[in-house]
Amino acid sequence: MGTTRKLREPANKDLHSIIGWEEPLRGEALERLLEQGLTKDDLLYIIENVASLREKAWEKLLEQNPTNDDLCYIILHLEPLREQAWRKLRAQGPTNEDLRSIIEWVKPLRNEAGKMLLEQNPTNEDLRYIIECVGPLRKEAGRRLLEQNPTRKDLRYIIGWVKHLGQEAGKKLLEENPTNDDLLYIIRYIEPLAKEAWQKLLEQNPTNEDLVYIIEYVPSLRGEAWQKLLERPPTNDNLLEIIEFAEPLRGEAWQKLLEQNPTDENLLEIIQYVAPLREDAQRRLKRK
Repeated sequence: MGTTRKLREPANKDLHSIIGWEEPLRGEALERLLEQGLTKDDLLYIIENVASLREKAWEKLLEQNPTNDDLCYIILHLEPLREQAWRKLRAQGPTNEDLRSIIEWVKPLRNEAGKMLLEQNPTNEDLRYIIECVGPLRKEAGRRLLEQNPTRKDLRYIIGWVKHLGQEAGKKLLEENPTNDDLLYIIRYIEPLAKEAWQKLLEQNPTNEDLVYIIEYVPSLRGEAWQKLLERPPTNDNLLEIIEFAEPLRGEAWQKLLEQNPTDENLLEIIQYVAPLREDAQRRLKRK
């Protein structure tokens, strides 16, 4: 005699699928979910996936004391409830991390979140977020960052994003045992400090790549950096980069590459990317 098998009750996650994708069964699935007890995850799922039930689910979520993480999730992903969730989050007291997330991902709230973050004893990381994402607060955040023991990374942020503080940040960076990358940043972006940073870079033995960077981006030091590179000597890859991106030295770099016996791959790269030298490179490739 066979036994009667009891059908398994659907789990909440099964009901999620029905609510999200089976509209004819949505009402019945929701009733079952209500009987089984709605968790915060259930409510967040409904809020995100079922527009017709969003407001009711939001009211239920408010009754369950949503955490900051719950509210941030709604703010980041659900524009129709963004303002309500933002008001609730402000009332609960957002953490610095909450505000950074909003600043990074929610453009309409950036200015307000940035102002709140400035009032909450911001860390250097917090200030970098404001500098990068909140234009109206950039100067204030840059000044704060400059005054609270900035790291070399912080100083590069200021140089790159807060132009009127660039020279002040550059001077501090020169005093902080700068790396070659730090010096390249100063050379490229802080013209009044370029010569001083260049001399310091020479003392620290710049790599070929450092010199190529200066050749590409710093016209005032291009000739000097090129002569230093020729003393090394440059690799074929160094010369290819100059040929492609530093037009004033293209002819000289091309002649140097020819002296060093370019590979087929080198010539093919010239053919593909450097139109003025394409025919010459094609002829040389055919001769091989």
